[in-house]
Amino acid sequence: MQKHLDSWRRIRTHAVALGAMLRASARNASGTAATEFALVAPIVLTLVVALADFGLGVHSAIELNSAARVGAQYGQQNPTDTAGISAAANASISSKSQTISVSSSRFCECPDGSAIACDGVCPTGASRVYVRVTVSDNYVPLIPYPYVPTSLNLNGTAIMRVQ
Repeated sequence: MQKHLDSWRRIRTHAVALGAMLRASARNASGTAATEFALVAPIVLTLVVALADFGLGVHSAIELNSAARVGAQYGQQNPTDTAGISAAANASISSKSQTISVSSSRFCECPDGSAIACDGVCPTGASRVYVRVTVSDNYVPLIPYPYVPTSLNLNGTAIMRVQ
């Protein structure tokens, strides 16, 4: 019986010593959280800024596509009014960048899909007239990234049938 009692005393002594070591370790780890935060915060902040920058670029691309569609819708009613098409596309863009360019063109096709001059005659039926509007802008990221150009050319194109 004495043997068992001695074993339990040794186990208890080791458990008390282990508890004391854990408490001392916890007291010494008081600056660990601040150190971890100092190491992780710049990485997380860089990722947040990069995601926001990417989101702005995607928003710009969507806005250019929308402006091209607005210009094409105007061109559907007035296919020869290139100034009006450009004005309609520019008016629909909320970010007034100085580098936005709008180009529009009219082209014709036969019902079989072959290209034809707009004053030409199709052998298989009436020609179809289309208007194409392309809106371009340069997107400059908020901060320079490695392996990413300092300026990205974004385009939005819309094609609509006039007749």
